Amino acid sequence: MMMEAVSYLQINFLGILFLFGCNFIGTIFRTLGNSKTPLYFVSLAVVLNTVLDPLFIHTFQWGIDGAAYATVAAQGAAFLYGLIVSIRLFITNPGAVSFWRRIYHDHFFFLSVLGD
Repeated sequence: MMMEAVSYLQINFLGILFLFGCNFIGTIFRTLGNSKTPLYFVSLAVVLNTVLDPLFIHTFQWGIDGAAYATVAAQGAAFLYGLIVSIRLFITNPGAVSFWRRIYHDHFFFLSVLGD
C-alpha cells in the first residue's frame, strides 16, 4: 500500500506546475474582476477528472496510478484552457498587455528582493 501511495504522489507532483499555472491565471482573472472564467477552468478540471478516473483505473486497469494520471491530465487541460483564454485576451484587448507586463515586473522585483 505504501508503494502505491508513493507512486501516486510522484505522478501527482508531475502536475504541480499545471496546478500552479491554472491557479495563477485564475487569480489574475479574479483580480481583473472576472470570477466566472476561473470557475470554468476548475469546472473543466473536475469534469475531466471525473470522466478519466474510471477510464484509467478500471478500463485501462492502471489502478492508483491511473487516478494520478487522470488528475494530472485534468489539471493540464485546465491550464491549457487558461492559457488559450489569456492569449485571446491579449489579442482582443491591447490594454491587457500592459497590465500583464506590470504583474510580471512586480513579481520578479518581489522575487529579486527575496533573493537578496
